[in-house]
Amino acid sequence: MLLFAENIALFTTDPHSLQTQLDCINNYSKMWGLKNNAMKTKVCIFEKRKTRNNVVWTINNNPLEVVRY
Repeated sequence: MLLFAENIALFTTDPHSLQTQLDCINNYSKMWGLKNNAMKTKVCIFEKRKTRNNVVWTINNNPLEVVRY
């Protein structure tokens, strides 16, 4: 995880691990009265081969947009 001013970059090699990380950050944010904006949150997948990943990542049951690099 990389932390910037008000931004966070998460890294993982497992698609399901990313959802776990998102859930942990969301729970932490709720505990401190912070909000995560799912409309501004993007998922970018970096890999050599172009595979179809049918995983839908969410924050508070709001789906996140997957963007191309």
